Amino acid sequence: MAAIFDAQPARLSFRLNLGADPVSGKTISKTIGISGIAAGMTADDLKSVTDALSPLVLHPTTAVEVSRTAILGDDGN
Repeated sequence: MAAIFDAQPARLSFRLNLGADPVSGKTISKTIGISGIAAGMTADDLKSVTDALSPLVLHPTTAVEVSRTAILGDDGN
């Protein structure tokens, strides 16, 4: 049996800047996520998605993260 990775859907997370806390002055950030992103998407595909979605969010996007998971299995032979 040969070991294989079974790619699972990815999660796309946007880190947003909500402004400064009026008392402490520290930046307030929030992360929103979209799960179920196709495992086979390339970096260019994900860049296109983030470019399209970022202007739709009320607050400025400060970072975009992609989390991918792969399950180790065997090929059944």
